[in-house]
Amino acid sequence: MRRRIGVDVGGTNTEGVVIEDGKVIAAHKTPTTEDVLSGVREALSAVAVPDVQGVMIGTTHFVNAVVQRRDLPRVGALRIGMPASRSLPPFCDWPEDLATLVRGAVHMVEGGVDYDGRPIMPLDQRAIAAAARQMRAAGLSCAAVSSIFSPLDPAMEERAAQILRQEMPGATVTLSHELGRIGLLERENVALLNAALIPLAAHRVQAFEQAVAAAGIAAPLYITQNDGTVIRAELAARFPVLSFASGPTNSIRGAAFLTGVQDALVVDVGGISEVLRPANAAVANAVGAAIAQVSGEADQVFHGLSRSEAMAEAERIARARAVDAGADPASLSLVDIEDLPLAYMPGGALRVRARVVGNIREAP
Repeated sequence: MRRRIGVDVGGTNTEGVVIEDGKVIAAHKTPTTEDVLSGVREALSAVAVPDVQGVMIGTTHFVNAVVQRRDLPRVGALRIGMPASRSLPPFCDWPEDLATLVRGAVHMVEGGVDYDGRPIMPLDQRAIAAAARQMRAAGLSCAAVSSIFSPLDPAMEERAAQILRQEMPGATVTLSHELGRIGLLERENVALLNAALIPLAAHRVQAFEQAVAAAGIAAPLYITQNDGTVIRAELAARFPVLSFASGPTNSIRGAAFLTGVQDALVVDVGGISEVLRPANAAVANAVGAAIAQVSGEADQVFHGLSRSEAMAEAERIARARAVDAGADPASLSLVDIEDLPLAYMPGGALRVRARVVGNIREAP
């Protein structure tokens, strides 16, 4: 493993480490500053070394924003699926105080597809345009689009995004099929939460990029994700919900790495990781960030393909997504694949989930 810098920005402390050949060769811990940038800059400057493969940063700021109900803008929700789904509108299962804070507008229009891919209703593009104009008039600049069974066919969500961007110049639009799986409410909730976190993510990622540049480090920036892997910073700014729970994950991975213990209890309290107190335990979160790999996942329903063809296509999609996230294509390996025949759907439908993991791509 070439030199990697790992940074963890917690609500209490900011940690920085350098990992080389599986060993911590430098470490620094400092209180997290109000402006974030100063603390990150100090941690990076303290561990800055030449010939770095990548800088991996983990942060709890996204989950803290939700828990503390701060730095969250109002979001416009657009659901495509009427006349179905009327009884359970967007935000219906959110905590009331969080919904009141984030819910800027709710619009439900005709469209969506059924479980077999057939349209429920034609997409009501006029209603979408009218909803977009109302969102703009209400001062909203963040929107989330969800459509019934959009992972089977995302075309209606994509068309809705085009209309929203035309009617709301400069607005950010999150599409549910890019983040969630089949279930509508779960996928919609992820999209709404992501939309609410995008302004904060843009600010934080920009601060991290500035800190890396100020430290004189010429290496690509990655942000840690919920599953213990990393993603290119520009993608993390678009999909901050993927890093929502990365803090505890970094603790677990960092503690396991430092101890070499395969089965252990990791306790993360107030930004301090405790597990058997190995050397560098105080910076376990940053270690967990530094050792991360890159992953890609596909979870789709395929029609008209044999089982082997569907599984091969799912793996291909997962590999492409991993490369887009910053992985070295030659290093990718399939770590998990499962298939589920959908007997209630015509055409021999098969749902396949595939996940690949690899090393970060070398800088050119």
